[in-house]
Amino acid sequence: MPTPVPALAHRPLTPHAVTELVALPTAPHIPDDFDALDAELQQRGWDWEHELVCDSFRTGHEHVLCSDGGSPFGESDVRHFPFFGELYP
Repeated sequence: MPTPVPALAHRPLTPHAVTELVALPTAPHIPDDFDALDAELQQRGWDWEHELVCDSFRTGHEHVLCSDGGSPFGESDVRHFPFFGELYP
């Protein structure tokens, strides 16, 4: 029986998605408080992403975003790593 291999499916970058990603460092700072960060994620339509890439976020446009900091919002000195694809079995 063959072993299933995750596939990478392209997620298109729309102008709105790019605008949102580029604006993250200048967004209002969200403290590293779990409840405050969770409220911001819900308001943006984002979600936690732990299954595909550890300790990352899934944007409302279905892009996966990793951040060196605990919060990707309002952190101009923190690196962000967007993944322009989605892994699924």
